[in-house]
Amino acid sequence: MPYFDKDGQRTVEPHPTNIRPQDSAVQEYVSLLERFGVCSGCRGEPWAVWSGSNMEAKQYPLLMVTWGTLVRSVYIAAERGAGNDMVQATLEMGL
Repeated sequence: MPYFDKDGQRTVEPHPTNIRPQDSAVQEYVSLLERFGVCSGCRGEPWAVWSGSNMEAKQYPLLMVTWGTLVRSVYIAAERGAGNDMVQATLEMGL
């Protein structure tokens, strides 16, 4: 699952119940992403649900039930470090 669709729109965002006021954690994750990327297999699995009131419509963005803080950090790192190899590898790997 890519972080961005073919039009450059975000494909995931934190579920409303998974948005925590952890700005310092988000910034720390951004720093770690820039240095190491997302280390696959070192975290729990990402879980998401479809957004929208009609689940059969399967509307994007997916709402992340887990990984909310990390997903916020990935998007910040993507905006901030377009030339960073670790950020690019994370984006290419997707979820």
